[in-house]
Amino acid sequence: MKKILMIFCCFIMLFLWGCRKTSFNFLHNKSEIVSIAIVTIEEYDSGIPLMTTIVNVDDLEMFLSDFLNLKCYSIWTDPKGVYAGDTAIKFQYSNQEFQLVTCSGQAKYVFSDYFNDYYFNSYAGYYYFDQYEFDNLIKKYTIHTYD
Repeated sequence: MKKILMIFCCFIMLFLWGCRKTSFNFLHNKSEIVSIAIVTIEEYDSGIPLMTTIVNVDDLEMFLSDFLNLKCYSIWTDPKGVYAGDTAIKFQYSNQEFQLVTCSGQAKYVFSDYFNDYYFNSYAGYYYFDQYEFDNLIKKYTIHTYD
């Protein structure tokens, strides 16, 4: 009985420490972000997302400030990716890499000079955001596109 109780306590502690509030870490320095867009992932073609841009963000500093104020949590599990049907934030960096961020997943894409195209590099983070806050951020910057 004591062994079962000890195992149960270990699982509870792992669960409590497996998720913690944190701040989001970008793939590169924020100063290297050259554009931000809110996109819908339509489908994947050879690992590359086909995206429809909902809106290109004009005020990068304001958006970054709003984005960094979202409640962000890190998780100690396999990272969740970005899937067809997701609405994502696309951070484009000056080195031609881009990062897609959804409420519960991230992915990194890099440019290949050899193929002259982008390719999937990795799931880029172990972060998830408060769904309500994330959706409100998306609405704040896209509401004028639906009028």
